[in-house]
Amino acid sequence: MSSFSSSSFWLPLFMQELQGLNPLTVALHLLPQAIAGMLWNLVAGSILHRINNTLIMAFGCVAYVVSHILLSLMKRDSSYWSFTFPALIVCVIGADFQFNVANMYWAGDSKR
Repeated sequence: MSSFSSSSFWLPLFMQELQGLNPLTVALHLLPQAIAGMLWNLVAGSILHRINNTLIMAFGCVAYVVSHILLSLMKRDSSYWSFTFPALIVCVIGADFQFNVANMYWAGDSKR
């Protein structure tokens, strides 16, 4: 699950240093990730008891891979809408789906 936090650190740095965007513009570019995260969290919470948790975890892993492939293919002058935006939306799928499953087992551990 560390790939979520690493992409959240390096992407703003890439946008500021290589693309030359100011911090406010970077914050606006990253805002869809927060909004999508809230929406995907609702989806994850609603399907958690209906779908096998292994499938949810696998889907989260695939989402991370797709997101980071998109980010790795991005160039300095690439369009925000073709690489960064989809990568941000897909990355939070991995985070929200995996965190929901992990928290369900952590909270259900009665031996602690």
